[in-house]
This record gives sequence, C-alpha cells and structure tokens, in this order.
Amino acid sequence: MQTRSENAGENGIYESITTGNISQAAAFFSREGGRLALYNHAFAQLFGYTKKDLVGKQFSDFICPRDLSLVQKRLRNMIRHRLSEDIFEIRILKKDNQPIYTEVTAVPQIENERFQGVEVFIRDISQRKMYEKALLRQNKELKLLNSIAEIVSLTLSLDELLTKSLELILKNLEFDAGSICVFDHISEKISKYIETGAFNQQLQEFTFKKFKKIQEEALNLPQSVLTFSRSRSKIKSNSILNDIFAEIDYQSGAIIILHSKEKVWGVLMLWKKATSQFDRKDIKLLVSIGSQIGMAIENSWLYEQTDLKLQARIKELAAINSILNAIRQTVHLEERLSLALKSLLEVMKLDQGAVFIVSKNGLEVILKSHQGLTDAIAKNFRRLPLHQPALQVLEDESKRLFDSNMIPLWKRSLRMGLIDPLIKRLLLISFRTKNKLLGFCCLVAPVERQLTIEESNLLESLSLQIGVAIENAKFYDEAQVRQRELQEKNQELENFIYLISHDLKTPVISIQGLIDIFLSESDRRLNRTEKKYFDAIQASANRMESLIQNLLDFARLGQAILNFEYFNMNELIEELEKEFQFKAEQRNVKLKFNKNYPEVYGDRLRLKLAISNLIDNGINYANSNSKSYIKFWQEKQEYQWLFCVEDNGVGIAKKFHQRIFQPFERLTREPPGSGLGLAMVQRIIQLHEGKIWVESEEGSGSKFYFTLPIP
Repeated sequence: MQTRSENAGENGIYESITTGNISQAAAFFSREGGRLALYNHAFAQLFGYTKKDLVGKQFSDFICPRDLSLVQKRLRNMIRHRLSEDIFEIRILKKDNQPIYTEVTAVPQIENERFQGVEVFIRDISQRKMYEKALLRQNKELKLLNSIAEIVSLTLSLDELLTKSLELILKNLEFDAGSICVFDHISEKISKYIETGAFNQQLQEFTFKKFKKIQEEALNLPQSVLTFSRSRSKIKSNSILNDIFAEIDYQSGAIIILHSKEKVWGVLMLWKKATSQFDRKDIKLLVSIGSQIGMAIENSWLYEQTDLKLQARIKELAAINSILNAIRQTVHLEERLSLALKSLLEVMKLDQGAVFIVSKNGLEVILKSHQGLTDAIAKNFRRLPLHQPALQVLEDESKRLFDSNMIPLWKRSLRMGLIDPLIKRLLLISFRTKNKLLGFCCLVAPVERQLTIEESNLLESLSLQIGVAIENAKFYDEAQVRQRELQEKNQELENFIYLISHDLKTPVISIQGLIDIFLSESDRRLNRTEKKYFDAIQASANRMESLIQNLLDFARLGQAILNFEYFNMNELIEELEKEFQFKAEQRNVKLKFNKNYPEVYGDRLRLKLAISNLIDNGINYANSNSKSYIKFWQEKQEYQWLFCVEDNGVGIAKKFHQRIFQPFERLTREPPGSGLGLAMVQRIIQLHEGKIWVESEEGSGSKFYFTLPIP
C-alpha cells in the first residue's frame, strides 16, 4: 500500500514518500512540465542531490537522454489506455552524470477523470545488470571457444580451419578485419596467409616484407597478446606494432601469438575501425584462442609429416564418418538410400548414379533412388531381374566392389551401341550383411577412370557400413508397417465389438421387458419352481446387459474424442471417497486418501472411471480382516506424475501381471464381473499418453501404478 508523508520542507517540497514499511526511492512529478513535486530521502540519496539541488527539477533532468523518448512513450501509452501502473527498465543520470540501470514503477494519479501527475518508485538494478552482462559475455566466449574447438576436431584442411576460425572470431568479437600468418620454421617464410575484412594489398605485402621482424619479435614477447588503441599512450619503440600501425587506418587492434607449448607457429592480427579498450577478460579470451589455433596448426603440421598410408586411412575414416552422419539423419529406408547415393557421388566426384534394393522374393532388384539420370532411363531400369548376366557378378560374396570390365558382354554391348557411348565406365557397389545381398549402388563414370587404392578401400568400407544402415532402416520400416497393421486390426476389432454389442443389447432388453410384463399381468401366482426359473432367467438377462454395456463402454473408448482440461484431483478423489464409503464399510476396508493431490491435465470423466475401477478392485479383493486398507498417493517426477492405488489384499501372482490387463481375463469367478475393468483402465491411461503396471505378490497386496504427463 502506497502512502505519502506530507511533511513540508523548505521551498514547499515534500520530503518523503514511503511504500509500506520498505523505504525506496520514490517521487511524484506533476503534470505541469513534469515538475518534481514530492520525493523521499532515498530518492535524493540515489541521485546524489541535496534538497536545494532538487528545486525546480523536471523528470527529464533525471533520465539518460537515450532513454528519454522511451519513457515519454510509456507514459503516453499508460495514460491513453488508463493503465493502473507500468513497470520498465531505464538508465538514470546521477548528479555527477554517471548513468545507472534502474527498474521504475510508474503509477498515474487521476482525480475527477483528469491526469494530475505520475508517482514513480525506483529500484537500483545496476548490480543485476552487471551480473547479466557478465553471464552473457561468458556464454558468448564459451560458445566461440567451443565453435573453434569443433572446427579443429572436424577439419583436416589447414586453410579451411584458419579461414573458418578467423571468420568466427571477427563475427563474435566484433572486429572489422583480421589476418593469420603461419610460419614455416624450415624455410623461414610465411607458409600460410589468411585474410578477412577490409585489408589492402599494401598491408599484405608489408606483412610478408616484415615477416622476419614479426617472427623474431613474437619469439621474444613476454606475453601471448599485444593490444593497441590510439587513445592510449604511444607504443614502445621496440614493439612490433609500431611499423604495422603506421600502414593502417584502424583505431585499435590486437596481435595474438599462435603457440603450442614452447613453439610459436604464427600470429593472429585483429583490427577495429573504432577505438576500443581491452580488459583482462578480453586478453584471457584472446590467449585461449591463440592457444587453440596454435595447437591446431601443430596437429596439421604433424599430420603432414605422417606416413602417406596413415594419411589415406585418416581421410578414409573422415569420409566414412561424414557419410554415416548424413545417413543417420533419418531412419526411413528410402531417405537413407537417397542420402547414401548423394554422399557416394560426392566422394567419387561423379554426377550420375542409382541405388537398387533386392525385392522381398529375391528375384529382382528395384530402383529406389537415382541422381542425374533422365526419367526415361529411370523408367527402363525401374525393375531388373537379379539373375541377368549384367548382375551376375554381384553373386560373388568375396567382393563388394565391381566395375564394368567385370560385367559379362559389357565391351561387346558397348561396341554394338546397346549402351550409351557417354557411359565409359560403371561402378557397382554391393550392400551386404551376413553374406546376404541387400542391394547395390551403380555409379556412372563419363570417362575411363581407374580407381586408386585409397578409393577402392573407401568404397569397400562404405559398402559394409551402408549395408548395416540399410538393414536397420528396413527393420524400422517393417516395424512401422506391422504397427500400422496392428492398429488397423485393433480398430476393426473395436468396431466389431461395438456393432455386436449394440445389436445384442436390444434383444436382452426385450427379454427383461417381457419378463416384467408377464410377472405384472399374470392372473395367478407363480409356484416356487416357476418363480425359481423366472428369477434365474432375469438374473442371466441382467448379467448379459451388464456385460454388453461394458463391451460398449470399452469399444467407445477407441472412438471417443477426449475432453482434455485442467482439473483439481482433490475434488475428484473426494467424490470417489463418498461413492465408495458404504461399500468399503461393508467389506471392512479403510480408505486412506490424502488432501494434497495435484492439478492434472486430462479427461476428467474417463480418469475418474479408471481410478474408480482400481479402487473397486481393491475393495473386491480385500482380505477379510480389520486391517484391510486402500491408499491412493502420488509422486512428482521430472516430466510426469506417478500415481499409485495400493492395497493389502489377496495379491496377484507375478505370472498374471500382464494377463490381467487383457480383455475378458479373470483370475477368479468371485466376485462376478466382465473381465474388462483393467483393460478399460489401461486404455484410458494410454489415451492420456501414460503407462500402467502392477507390482504384487500372491498374499501380499497389490500396487497399481500409472503415470500422467506434466504438460
């Protein structure tokens, strides 16, 4: 509650405004020019003013000029839309013109439908802003270092590594230009020079010309980073920066030594057009960047010195990893085949190819994906007999890679014009798992091309890996088909149950009605035997009606549209407690329900039916002793609520834990029932994207658990 203390000070200005028992900076500005009319001690203290200083001040005198238009806009909007208050963040100016961040709560004062002024309550949030700024900076720096580390781990090409790293650094640290010089310690020359930004040819030539000096100075530097800003004092004469800065128009910059352990590999030079100061955190980040790039250059140098066979193997593994990562983007067979073909063509630097899969009957191959082929060619090769001469080579289980020279009659067909003369060579790559042919890829080469040993090894390795990926995708697609078929069969079964139950209900009701009419209109009283028979007929009809109604309810669950809503579980449990109170007392069962159930999201009516069935089962199968109970409790987990209906009744043997959720499954004849109760409960929980299971042992009670997602 806001109150004003109207103790007038000098010049007729009120000295304090308080909010409850908490003193904070507060003031009232009148509508006449936004004049300061009232303020408290905390307000004057926040701004560093004395009482005399505040005489004649207006609200614009306290606000940072850059934020003034924002405040005016917020005030106009508040008055126009008759808002009771508005809260926003702005920078204010203290007496010494130092800006600080604040949170302002503005409350308009209206009397007789007329705006009289605005009351403001100001909280200093500069500390919070400082923490936020530091956190954002830290996240940005970590993201940059992680991105550079990722480039280092995935890129073997030094040129690509340096170019991408330099682009990342310029973008994230807001430099305008930069270059990287890599030293060759053997020839004592610059082996790599990468440049990004507005550098000119003159500077590049200067860098090459002064290379020796830059290298010598870098080796003798006491630290890994040198920074420059024209606003600071003159640079020392022995600094390598002097000569460079004489050639450029940039106002600030940094030179970072690229090193690993004791060895200097080069320098990274960064420049800004604007004057910028570098603090200790900037220096620390630049040191980390220099160390990362330095180690990457060293790794690249070591890589170049390794045995050529090892290099080839590394390239092969990198290519395999790249292709498999592309294929793993999807689990669908046709999408994987398309990605595999695209990757193989890229590796072999070809434009045309196709992928075929062996049919289910194993007698033919089917075209599943192609690239660069005309529609006419694709149509002609849509299905091919697997055992034709051209494909007989694929039967050789000892090989995975074949070319056109191995295909029978290839050269003869080429001479006879049966094959497009532009196709100089075909490469067939078989896909196998466990010596079973799954399919093959056909790559078209427009020129006579001999495969290198490295390419052959790569294609052999890819053949095996892609074969495994294809088999996994086939299993997934087959599982999806079986799941759809099962869903369709379940739907057909539910529809059948619904129709049969609906048709059976009418004659049963007719039997009940005819018995009632006969008994009410009969002219004579029935003897004991006749009454026994009629009672048996009526009881059977009633049981049949109950069974049919349960069948209808079960079938409707698959067809009904659920009415999802948020509702209070406490109210639902209170209703169930009242409904079961009489039956529980008759069976000498104590209901133990708490009063702290959560709010849940679901179909209230159907969840009530599910919980009701579980409680009813607990009462029906309770032990005949004075200590029988049923508990209903819950536990909050990470993404869901876990509920449990617990009893200490007769229990269920473990071998029946799955069966009891199947329709019409009953373990005992007493008490009577349809065998559909738990099946309905399971279906309701599944419709809510939850799970249900039981933990029980014979003679030791049961715990029925079910989950509901937390939206």
